[in-house]
Amino acid sequence: MINFKLLTFYFTFIALISSSLIIAEEIEEIDHSEDDRFDGVNIHDALSRDAGVQNFTSQIITKHGYPWEEYEVTTADGYLLTLFRIPGSKISPPKEGKSVVFLQHGLLSSSADWVVTGPNQGLAFILADAGYDVWMGNARGNTHSRKHLYLSPKKKQFWQFSWHEIGQIDLPAMINFVLQKTWQQKLHYIGHSQGTTAFFVMGALDNKGTMMSKIKSMQALAPVAFMSNLKSPFVRAFSPFVNSLDWILSMLGMHEFFPSNKMMKKGGYFLCRDESPFQNVCANVIFLICGYNSEQLNRTMLPG
Repeated sequence: MINFKLLTFYFTFIALISSSLIIAEEIEEIDHSEDDRFDGVNIHDALSRDAGVQNFTSQIITKHGYPWEEYEVTTADGYLLTLFRIPGSKISPPKEGKSVVFLQHGLLSSSADWVVTGPNQGLAFILADAGYDVWMGNARGNTHSRKHLYLSPKKKQFWQFSWHEIGQIDLPAMINFVLQKTWQQKLHYIGHSQGTTAFFVMGALDNKGTMMSKIKSMQALAPVAFMSNLKSPFVRAFSPFVNSLDWILSMLGMHEFFPSNKMMKKGGYFLCRDESPFQNVCANVIFLICGYNSEQLNRTMLPG
């Protein structure tokens, strides 16, 4: 049986640490770039939510010379979700009839995760070069999907959702749109972390098999479903306090979990960059939560 409190708490701490590292990495890379620009776009401005960080995925794709398309999907409950597409590359030019791959990010992440490491390591680029029609989804509330037909992200009601609604509503809406746009009957699904949990929710609720009949294959990267094998004493010790934490944040008017702001970005940068004496702490906190395995930690993605 799924321990929902433990699952939620696990996602919470994974998000806190991974987001700090990713933000710090982005700032470190940007500070050492030639002129802080991706093809004429100021990335310092792009990383600011108020200045249009929603374009970050497309800026990375453009920087590496790949074609891209952007679409907006409206869910049944009014959220506007952004989809990015890489239809091909110089190695495999765009054409009709390509096999479709749909990539879904993890918690507090976005489609940028699939391209931020560049053509040699970014899965979206690798798949595009291999001949696939690559689509990247963005769940409600993330950097690229912060719009609603009548709710503002400043309102509490906007944030009344979890990974359950992402699997129940967002994934079917995005997958159906992709298949309709490409004239395909099925696609390959690749999910990471919460992107796998949402898929499991979609499958569990698909009593008639309508959505599962549209899936050629599913690849689960770092899947999260049952929490009984979780070894972290830290997560287990603090998971009973999830509801209390939620209540405190709500009383403070903080409805969005771990919002991106200057304080968070600077904190991640100064604590985790190469010159910081606390950089090892960043890695060790990940080990504390996820289990120790230094060989599986991609240190090239740490700041520096």
